[in-house]
Order: sequence, then structure tokens, then C-alpha cells
Amino acid sequence: MTAYSTPDVKHEENWFKLTLLAYVNLWTARNLAVILPRPWESYLTQNESLKVTPSLVQRDFYRIISQIGTSAKSPKRRGYSSGRIKGYKKAPRSRHQVIKKAHRPRRGFLGVRTEQEGKVMILDYLKVVR
Repeated sequence: MTAYSTPDVKHEENWFKLTLLAYVNLWTARNLAVILPRPWESYLTQNESLKVTPSLVQRDFYRIISQIGTSAKSPKRRGYSSGRIKGYKKAPRSRHQVIKKAHRPRRGFLGVRTEQEGKVMILDYLKVVR
């Protein structure tokens, strides 16, 4: 959460407030969290002396939220849209001419040193110049 950077101070302040709220949520839920160690984390056993970190609470946060519930209302189905009126015909798309750009020669050049007399040959726009 520390890797966010922006040139706008207002966005940075909003990000700081958002991360602060996330940490407050994790801090308040620390007493409800159950430690869920990964298979390679055998050192995380269920005992009273283990400090519950925000990352350990975050692992169990889905279960905590599903048990507590939310104050948000469930979304209501609004039905299907009526669609286009029967008999209505869309106007055909307006046609435009195709614009073709003129062929431009390649920019830049390639310098090639030949072994004969140590001269440099320059390939410029596919023309050989000595």
C-alpha cells in the first residue's frame, strides 16, 4: 500500500485516507479473525501469544464480513429494456471516402563500412551513395 504515487496532492491524500480506513477495518476485526496458516507456515499455530497482524486478518476478512453482513441493500432487478420501437428503421451510416496517405521514404540512413579501401557506403532511402 506504500507503492502508490501521483503528482496530484489531492489524489495522494484520498489514497492515504482510503488505506487508513482499510487498516482501521482490519484493526477492528482482529479479535474476530481466525488464523489460517498456509501449508508452509507451520510456525503459525493457534495460541494466545501470537500477534495477529493485518495480513492475517485480511486472509480471514471474507468470512468475517459474510458472518457480520452488510448494511447495503441487495440490488433490485429492474427488468429488461423495452428495446427499439417496432417498425423503427435506423438511418444508414454515412459513407466517407477512404483517405490514403502518400508513401513516405524511410527516414535516417544506414552507414556500412566496406572492406575495399575503407570507404563508408551510406544507404540513404535505398539509394547507394559513395
